Amino acid sequence: MNQRDLKKQIKSGKILNLYTFCGDDYFLKQLYLERIARTKGIIIEKTYAENEEELREANLKALSGSLFNSGRKLIYCYVAFKLSKKISLKEPKNNIFVVDSLDCNSDFSNTVVFKRPTSKEIQEFLFYKANVHKKLIEAEALNFLIDLFSGKNTTFVNNTFDAVLLFCDSKSSITLEDVKQSIFETSKFYTKDLFKFLNKGDLKGLLDKIDNILSQIHPSLFVYLLTDNFIKVYIACNCDEDCFSQTFKGYYSSFKRLCDKFGKKKVKYILNDLYFLDKMVKSSGLEGVETLIKAKMVQWVA
Repeated sequence: MNQRDLKKQIKSGKILNLYTFCGDDYFLKQLYLERIARTKGIIIEKTYAENEEELREANLKALSGSLFNSGRKLIYCYVAFKLSKKISLKEPKNNIFVVDSLDCNSDFSNTVVFKRPTSKEIQEFLFYKANVHKKLIEAEALNFLIDLFSGKNTTFVNNTFDAVLLFCDSKSSITLEDVKQSIFETSKFYTKDLFKFLNKGDLKGLLDKIDNILSQIHPSLFVYLLTDNFIKVYIACNCDEDCFSQTFKGYYSSFKRLCDKFGKKKVKYILNDLYFLDKMVKSSGLEGVETLIKAKMVQWVA
């Protein structure tokens, strides 16, 4: 099933007690996780599984939780590995168990594969976010953004439009020129120096550079741009220069050097860190966010 099928289940009240959320669209995953919890009037308890044994323990907790607690819970478990069909999960009778994986088999138990939004859905989403921020989007800007977001997931749409909204913070309307200028300013963020410090393990240089960047752009935009670049590092771990160039233009060597330093496994670990860091930045406000970002990057170098 996809998110539209899940939406129908939620609307009808026929919500299952076991779901597997599959894919890279964490924005939609979080949205539907909250919708399920709100519809059932239950709290969300989050956990994390690095291997199959920890996933089974989380499943057992969901199965037995009702024996020790009077209230129902939605137990959400993010897994850091690919789910295979050999893993057998049991559906709780009382609690709801949601497993979240970036990479899983679409035939896995009650799988929800989150599809890319349609042009109409993108338009509705942009209108909604602009309205929340008390802004109007001019027609030319709207059409440009719809074309730009075509084929992208909702997380990309949300993060990129957040950058546009930040750029237009003091304006009541968003013009085509505003959008293009925002994208231009965003493109000025290069990771060359940042990657140099990461490669050398130069903590002082790294932290000074982060301070410099965060004095110029919003932390959520920094995390988004850093994630985008580490995705390229991961791709550089999996293909040669010709393969890389078919997807991205240039700079293969700098991404490949960082892949060689960290290794494919650690790059995946960093992407998982960035996945959660992005959610934390958006949910916790600005207090302490810069310290959290720097702490994570120190861990990567250590």
